[in-house]
Amino acid sequence: MKSRTNVIDYKIASIENISYEEYLVFCDALPELSQKISSLVFYKDKLRSAYAYYLTKEIASKRLGCSIYDLEIDFTANFKPFFRDCLLHFNISHSDEYVASAIDEHPLGIDIEKIVPFNIKDFDYVLTADELDYILAAPNELEKQTRLCYVWTFKEAYQKMNGVQWMNYQEISMFNNSHLFKRIHLQNYIVTICSPHLSL
Repeated sequence: MKSRTNVIDYKIASIENISYEEYLVFCDALPELSQKISSLVFYKDKLRSAYAYYLTKEIASKRLGCSIYDLEIDFTANFKPFFRDCLLHFNISHSDEYVASAIDEHPLGIDIEKIVPFNIKDFDYVLTADELDYILAAPNELEKQTRLCYVWTFKEAYQKMNGVQWMNYQEISMFNNSHLFKRIHLQNYIVTICSPHLSL
């Protein structure tokens, strides 16, 4: 199957008002992931996983003009998800009440994080010097939290774009890769999409 356009499609959605019946609909559309989803311990984790993958199939099916049941999801050796028999790439993420999915013709990564209080010392091992200075220069605590989310979601999305399980985050600076990412600020969440081709 071939995509109809060379543009990143993405969707961000809340699980807050999703019913159990809707969860079952999601699972019905994801038979190949039933074992993966059922292995999760907590219902909220099951719901977030099922909804994120369902959104992915929904976005792709509209783009390709096919049924969501025509699409199957599998995983690489590094656990990066992909579509079988389809040229589209995708990635998902979730944090607390929100899930996010993005699709493109090129490899990409997406990450969503809730803005929360943090101890900067816990992130020394992932921040470059310029990123640390950028966070510490924030005028107040909320802005510090927000800036850390900017940096962290970039690094997570960048790693996911590259399809690897581990990466030295101190070798990747948000400031040296501004051409690779787009950021979305949604209430108290930050979403970052990384791709070598960005047209949102």
